[in-house]
Amino acid sequence: MLAITVNPREKNSLMLKEVAIPTVGKNDVLVKLKTGALNHRDLYLQYTKTVKK
Repeated sequence: MLAITVNPREKNSLMLKEVAIPTVGKNDVLVKLKTGALNHRDLYLQYTKTVKK
C-alpha cells in the first residue's frame, strides 16, 4: 500500500512510500482513502514543534 510519510525532524521530508498494510485489531477499523490533502502549513507546524523541543 502507498502511504504519505513525514519525518518531523527534517524539513521538506514528505515522501510517498510503499508500506505494509496494518493489521486491524478487535475494536479497530481500517479505512481506505482515495483522495486526501495536506497543505504546507500542516507540515510546517509539525516541523517547528519538533525542532523547538
